[in-house]
Amino acid sequence: MLFLRNRLFRQNLFSMGLILLTGGILISLFSLAGALGFLCGGVLIGGCAAFSQFQQYHQITVVTEKVDRILHGEESLVVAQEEGELAILTNQIEKMTNRLREQSASLEKEKNHLANSLTDVAHQVRTPLTTLFLLTEQLRTPELADAEYRHIIREQEQLLKRVDILVTELLKIAKLEAGSVVYHPVQLTAGQLIHLTVEAFAIPLELADISLAIHGNLEDTLLVDPTWTVEALSNLLKNALEHTPEKGQIAITCQKNPIYSEITITDSGPGISQEDLPFLFDRFYQGKRHHDASFGIGLALSRMIISQQNGSLTAKNVQKGGASFTVRFYQTEAVAMTNNRV
Repeated sequence: MLFLRNRLFRQNLFSMGLILLTGGILISLFSLAGALGFLCGGVLIGGCAAFSQFQQYHQITVVTEKVDRILHGEESLVVAQEEGELAILTNQIEKMTNRLREQSASLEKEKNHLANSLTDVAHQVRTPLTTLFLLTEQLRTPELADAEYRHIIREQEQLLKRVDILVTELLKIAKLEAGSVVYHPVQLTAGQLIHLTVEAFAIPLELADISLAIHGNLEDTLLVDPTWTVEALSNLLKNALEHTPEKGQIAITCQKNPIYSEITITDSGPGISQEDLPFLFDRFYQGKRHHDASFGIGLALSRMIISQQNGSLTAKNVQKGGASFTVRFYQTEAVAMTNNRV
């Protein structure tokens, strides 16, 4: 009875009935042999059509049942089909279910990533806030000396600045991930870009007695957004400064070839632990040798900024000791040639 729901199947049954009725009329009006021939031919043609529709409807029913099972959690749609429109339809359904499954897995991954990120943010914010509450309680002590009072106020100020920096960095990452950042690339030399980056570190470098050497052709030009690129390079230079011992050295080297422009920042610190290298640019990741004031955001932020400007950021250890971060901005023509080849 399920096949009677198929409109084509019903039409075919109606056609066969009409053929039988016509055959009966012909038998009563004309010769028996001609009428029987017409009747047998019509029944044969109608039977073949009905059988073909029956097969198609059966295959459609099988596919429908499999799709229903997929909707209830079955992994894949596997239906043996020969050539034909139904096989094409089944193949398209298989592609659609695979795409939906991939999207579902991606959403699940993003949900887990968001949950982990919120946990990390809560932890990063809770630590200074807990200390702030404790310091506030100390301020309520009646016999607190003026010197101790000023010391607590300074500590609170530092902690508030730490929270402010964290919130600012998180907002930057959120804007970058949402794609709401509009880059305004301009033509400037490597020397100009390095100068804009280094000028904010003049005093910290002097206080730590760390020498800074700049090598390469500073007249090479780059097409980048100055504000965001300086932000990315500043995070790399800050990381190098934090891991370079007193009286150490930091070197910035720039070079250019027909494919990319490269800026490398190398320090003379202890280098990067091998087990930390694969996760160095993960958000909130802090390796064995992380700085106490680090949130584990700066390197992740730098990679996002650079990659969104058609660049790359990599890290490695150098043989003589220390870590090296390499920024590459690829030329538009080279990227277009690569895309055309693909």
